[in-house]
Amino acid sequence: MSSLDKKEIIEMLDKAGLKEDENLTADKIKSAIAEVITEREEEIEKENETLNKIKWMYNR
Repeated sequence: MSSLDKKEIIEMLDKAGLKEDENLTADKIKSAIAEVITEREEEIEKENETLNKIKWMYNR
């Protein structure tokens, strides 16, 4: 796992709807990160479905 720099962390928090200047708690950060991970997992799942359809069509 690669380490994230401050800019990347701030971008992730912004994407999750948290502002850098907010009074952030560990629970807010955990919740935001979980939300971002869930969204990304859903995106990956859709991409995999598309790739599987393409593979199926190619192998027909």
